[in-house]
Amino acid sequence: MSSWPTEIRLSKDRRTLYVSFDDGVSHALAAELLRVDAVKLTFDDMHDTGIFGWDYLRELGETGEAKMQAYCDALEAQGLSREPLRRR
Repeated sequence: MSSWPTEIRLSKDRRTLYVSFDDGVSHALAAELLRVDAVKLTFDDMHDTGIFGWDYLRELGETGEAKMQAYCDALEAQGLSREPLRRR
């Protein structure tokens, strides 16, 4: 059975999406993780193509930290960074 959101809130700095579900589960999601999959957001880098289903938002809340660590590890292994060139 799918969960249904009861609250969706974007932080003032637009870096965190807070999602609460009808079964009482809540998650704070790093906006950086929301790059694929229905909430449509516009990010500070003007990326606005992601549409996010409720199940995907919940999954990110539960596994997002591990996904982010794997992403950062892959970047580092390639000599890359999450920071835009203008900020390095």
